[in-house]
Order: sequence, then C-alpha cells, then structure tokens
Amino acid sequence: MELQERRIPALPKRIKFIMSKNGLKIDGKGYSIPAEDCIFLPLPYTSAEELSKFFAETLARKLSETYDNLEYVAVCVNEGIGQGAEYRKDL
Repeated sequence: MELQERRIPALPKRIKFIMSKNGLKIDGKGYSIPAEDCIFLPLPYTSAEELSKFFAETLARKLSETYDNLEYVAVCVNEGIGQGAEYRKDL
C-alpha cells in the first residue's frame, strides 16, 4: 500500500493541529496542504517503525474477522534504500 496523503501524527501532546478549509496550522504556523490530502493517524510520530506496527495491527484485526487460519501478519515500511522497518503481529 502506498500512501499518497500527507501522514500527520495525531497524538503528540506538544504539537497543536488546527484543520480548516484553508489548510492546516501546526503550532500556529500555516501550511497550504489541502485537507483531502491529509490523513491523521493515531500515532505519536510517523516513523517507519510506528507505521509498520500500525498497519500490521490494523490489518491483523480486520483480517482475523474474516479468516481463522492466519498465523501472523507482517508489514514492512521502507523509507529509502536499505532503510525501513518491519513489524510482525502474531495471531
């Protein structure tokens, strides 16, 4: 899965996000990012490690509703050549 949207962590307590029809404000600074291009994720930050864990756990939860023969779900998120993280969720 490739994310085309801007990934924005929704949980950091030190950063204030305000989304409006005119764009996004982060800590009082305005950025011109259309709202439809943003996705707020329930993560403290959007590192490869956090993203791979989030997607693996989400997929595992959804897939286990339909399939009872899965042993695990593994997701790898690459940041660049040789840089990335893999998370394995055992079921």
